[in-house]
Amino acid sequence: MRVGRFAWRLLAILLGGLVCGAYPVLAVPGVTIASGGSSLVLDTSTTNACSPTVVERFTRHALIAVKNRPQPQYALLRQFFEIGSGCFESFHPARVSLTASPLDIRSGKLGSKPLWSVTTEGISGEIADFLGSRLYRVTMPGCCGAAETSAYFSLRTGKLVASSADAPLLSVASMAEHDIRFVSVESNIASSPRGEAGALATLFIGDSEALRQTITVSSASAAGRDWWVESLRWRGDEGSPTTRVVGRFPDAVADLVLRCRCEEVGPVIIALPIAGTELNLDQVQVSGLPDVMLKAKLHHASLQRLPFGQR
Repeated sequence: MRVGRFAWRLLAILLGGLVCGAYPVLAVPGVTIASGGSSLVLDTSTTNACSPTVVERFTRHALIAVKNRPQPQYALLRQFFEIGSGCFESFHPARVSLTASPLDIRSGKLGSKPLWSVTTEGISGEIADFLGSRLYRVTMPGCCGAAETSAYFSLRTGKLVASSADAPLLSVASMAEHDIRFVSVESNIASSPRGEAGALATLFIGDSEALRQTITVSSASAAGRDWWVESLRWRGDEGSPTTRVVGRFPDAVADLVLRCRCEEVGPVIIALPIAGTELNLDQVQVSGLPDVMLKAKLHHASLQRLPFGQR
């Protein structure tokens, strides 16, 4: 399966050469030049361009556990990818569609109604393990000065948990609260932004089921400038800089450093204590620019939780 996909990508390159400058994708019927488990469609109107436009479509499947207690519940995860490349920057289309359908593992029968479905921008996707929880990660590469962006979705609900650009996804498990939190940051040069337009960056705080809170970082004196994430890590030298197990959530503090691509503006440093379900802005410490503003917004309420080791 994997060998076939790369073979068709090589064919697309041989047909048209390397990708070059901007060129519009024409919405015209194409010719299917490969089919089966995956397909490759050639846009015949672009054959005189520096590289013909081709759209690859393929599907993958995975068995996932959407609930472990009191009785295990499984689902079949359908992952459909639609990726276009040609004589233009980046990818168009760049689409990942996920559908989780209930599955009876004793009979192999699928339920008639999906548990959840989501469609998002990206060209690759995979199931990622974090401590006692699993998320689905969709990646959109950077282009034209933008930073690669990864969106993380709950396998239990299909809801967005976090989005990151220029930075890793942090995870922390609390032994007392029997729960897990995810912390990420998206700078304002994200290739597939989900944060507020005009902000320096957007912080995402979620659990294994949904995004719980976003915090926008803004500054009037630095508006209109490009910012990138120099570092995001848990404070302290013990353990992993991206994964932490603590007694209680307030014992975990994440340190974020934002840098401007311009030389005349200094860094913004933010200390983020994890206080239960969300961040308390009164406890967040900010240094750097004097006019940095933080604005918090609460999102989905989580479903009934189970201990992270039992999900």
